[in-house]
Amino acid sequence: MLIDVFGAAAEAKLLNKDAVEIWNGPEAEGDFREAVFAATMAGLKNHEIREKLSTALERAVSLIEKPHVWRAVQAVADLLPSRGSVAGRKIYHAASRALGSALLD
Repeated sequence: MLIDVFGAAAEAKLLNKDAVEIWNGPEAEGDFREAVFAATMAGLKNHEIREKLSTALERAVSLIEKPHVWRAVQAVADLLPSRGSVAGRKIYHAASRALGSALLD
């Protein structure tokens, strides 16, 4: 779930908005559907899904505030084309370079 909510947390930081507002808005609709689907398939009940999503969003917002994490988010964002896709290994390498020694902490 953390992956599903991370985009909303990053967008909230970038736009200086509340992450809950972004998560509940149309921008995150696809991520929300994916998170709920995965949680449902894992056997979670509706109230458990709400709790887990809320916790995941809080954690994502906390992580986004760490400078090394934000640098990694920006490095990955710089790779994203306006159309098409980018190889996962390129994303991995960009994020790893941006995180640097923070990975060892």
